[in-house]
Amino acid sequence: MDYFLKTNMFKLFAFTALLASCLTVVAAPVCDTLIVTGPTDDAPDSWLTDGKLDGVAIKFAQRLAEKAGVTTVITKHYPTWTDTIAAVNDGEADLIVSAIFSDDRNRYWNFVVPQYGESPVVIVTKKSKKFPLLRLDDLLNKKGAKVKDQAFGSSLLHQFLEDKAKPTSIDSVDQMMNGLATDQFDYGIAYKFGLDRYLMVGGLFQEYAYLTTYPYFGDLHFAFSKQSHCGQKLMPRFEAELKKALNENKFYSMRQEYENTFFESHTSKMSRIAREKNRK
Repeated sequence: MDYFLKTNMFKLFAFTALLASCLTVVAAPVCDTLIVTGPTDDAPDSWLTDGKLDGVAIKFAQRLAEKAGVTTVITKHYPTWTDTIAAVNDGEADLIVSAIFSDDRNRYWNFVVPQYGESPVVIVTKKSKKFPLLRLDDLLNKKGAKVKDQAFGSSLLHQFLEDKAKPTSIDSVDQMMNGLATDQFDYGIAYKFGLDRYLMVGGLFQEYAYLTTYPYFGDLHFAFSKQSHCGQKLMPRFEAELKKALNENKFYSMRQEYENTFFESHTSKMSRIAREKNRK
């Protein structure tokens, strides 16, 4: 009797230990570390401040990753947008924010569905060189510029730029705007938030004009590198957390907070620049 009791107790103990072991495996982090990257000039979603990436898309990605089981989220930025894309392609960075879909990128990235936001595409010109933009053909016979490797989705606009307008590729929004300032280009094409940052920081809203390309918007996605082992394990959980957060309108409420933080921080600088110009 004692033998059978001891045997059954041993089996029960072994089963309990095995169950605890399984639960420990299930509860273990999906990834120890996730490296997140994105644009450095796309406030309020992703921009560089004090040498580090900041912004609502960066923080949103960090929140989703942690809820999905990641232990540590690290942000990393690169000198140019082209360098950023290359880092994700190679798996040096696991996740990129503000990712616009393109067929080429789809070869290297796994796009998280659904999109988490959108960004309007605009044409920017000097006010002194403003021209009517009633149709895309109005861009022909004008010299344009865009940020190198910036995608505009699989849209009519993208095809028009690739096949007809063929704007010059520039490394950054800053370089593109410098080209406009020195009349190297008649217009630049970019996403509005990145341009807002440049004009806000420089106090230049009075010198430039936006020509709308409505209804063209960029659908903003998170995307994992196909070379990322962490991304392959994390993506299903990450997508599930994204869907829950979007149902609660988390991203847009966070974006509003970041817009206030970013633009308020530059209001005093704009006022100072305006006063200095008025004194000249």
